[in-house]
Amino acid sequence: MQSNLFAKRVAAILGFHAFTGSDVTGRFAGRSKDWCFKVFLTCDRMILEALDSLGLADPLPHVHTELERFVCLLYKSEFYTKVNELRWFLSSNRAAEGESLPPTTGSLILHIRRAHYVAMIWKKATEAHPDLPSPVGYGWQLHPHDNTFVPVLCQLQLPRH
Repeated sequence: MQSNLFAKRVAAILGFHAFTGSDVTGRFAGRSKDWCFKVFLTCDRMILEALDSLGLADPLPHVHTELERFVCLLYKSEFYTKVNELRWFLSSNRAAEGESLPPTTGSLILHIRRAHYVAMIWKKATEAHPDLPSPVGYGWQLHPHDNTFVPVLCQLQLPRH
């Protein structure tokens, strides 16, 4: 059983790195790579499988649920498994505020999409001409003025005045 979890951790390390912060996916406020790795070493099989499925053509259907649970663990919560509930608890108890809160569900979904896209690129790194989709739809949008990709940080549409 122990060697099976070790093999799952090895398979999940690329997804772990893409998810917890790389040059283009950002990271979670107040959570260093060292802290994230310590939590990663204690993760169960379901979280490891979700991290491993980042970058695959058909990621596991429960990826969002398991990665949301992983984020809650990064913020020291085994009780709360939904980031919005954990945010409410931490802010209402003044245990955290602003930048030190976990992301919202809307922000986390976009972060997962960006991590998935980055892992997709990395998993195809040995291919001479990898067939990759546009980053649009994977947590990025094309900036209209200079044709660069910029991250979409929230799914809410702000009202226009």
